[in-house]
Amino acid sequence: MRLLNNRVHNITTNAEGIGGNAFGITVYGMAITPISQLTISGNQLYSLTTGQSESVNVDGNVTHFTVPNNLIHDNDNIGFDAIGGEGVGPTGHDQASYGEVRGNTIYHISSLRNGGYNSYAANGL
Repeated sequence: MRLLNNRVHNITTNAEGIGGNAFGITVYGMAITPISQLTISGNQLYSLTTGQSESVNVDGNVTHFTVPNNLIHDNDNIGFDAIGGEGVGPTGHDQASYGEVRGNTIYHISSLRNGGYNSYAANGL
């Protein structure tokens, strides 16, 4: 699976406070068979109001992925996250693994005006 050269912008959650979620790009591995050989590359994501979510996210049973050369900026929470343990994937397979993240440019990521945080709590990666 490849997600290449997209421009994602102006996505906004209507529930900005606790429980508000919106994503720019997210991939959920929800089955025993993992999503593998995933590439997310050359994308630009900006002006996102994601609430408690991320600009780009891989979660659950996602393996052997690459995330190179994306431009992520001016968003109100995490720029990129490879995560697990949130109940997305099946038991024993609920984590993103064997990934490579390189060559991305991430800037102006701040949760200061994010209703779920109202503090400097966001990070780039």
